[in-house]
Amino acid sequence: MIILIYVLIDIFINMAVKQEDFITKDELYNNYEYKITKKIILNEFPWIKDMTFDGGNINEYNLIFVTLHMNPFELSDLTGWGVYKWALKDIEEGHTFATSYLSSMMNITYNEALPTTEKIDETFKSVHKSQAIPPELRLPYDRRLSTGDFKTLKGLTIPPTYVNWRSFIKDKNT
Repeated sequence: MIILIYVLIDIFINMAVKQEDFITKDELYNNYEYKITKKIILNEFPWIKDMTFDGGNINEYNLIFVTLHMNPFELSDLTGWGVYKWALKDIEEGHTFATSYLSSMMNITYNEALPTTEKIDETFKSVHKSQAIPPELRLPYDRRLSTGDFKTLKGLTIPPTYVNWRSFIKDKNT
């Protein structure tokens, strides 16, 4: 029991943001590391169209959870993954669909989405550790970006060429 208490205290201390590492949303958006990371993410993952901080308290955790605004139909074209029907319904109704898990938007398992989400998080980590960014232009040492949510773009419509091949083939075989 005592060991559990020590582990929980250690986790809390590591998650807590030091006062000197507090930043505002504007400071985040003006930070060089944030700008470089955003540029790399949008370039490496062309189906991601924007990266923003949409969360509540930016200083609640050392990790800064960003929202990745995406076009799931472009991801579908690249991977062959279908878009889940509940995301399609929201898009048809003119809403955005947001989820913490890519596998909740795309018609795939968590394990199928894992290589993509890990690659995104590895990109965040590698930029944060990059020696090419001078220390004074970085986020505070203990703070780094991480994936928060995947969100469809506002005003997105279902392209007339979109076919959910998994559902199409399954329907043909039944």
